[in-house]
Amino acid sequence: MEDNLQRFMNPREVIFEEMKRECLKMYVNGLGFQAIERVKNVHLLMSFNHI
Repeated sequence: MEDNLQRFMNPREVIFEEMKRECLKMYVNGLGFQAIERVKNVHLLMSFNHI
């Protein structure tokens, strides 16, 4: 079903969704917001908004 959804999304949205999924996965596995910020090289609020 996700593949069907990605077909209708523009590439930027697909990348955003992938980053969102990765940030959530890191958070669930015990990484804090600042660690996610360092690993993904994004602003702290952006990683917080993904979660």
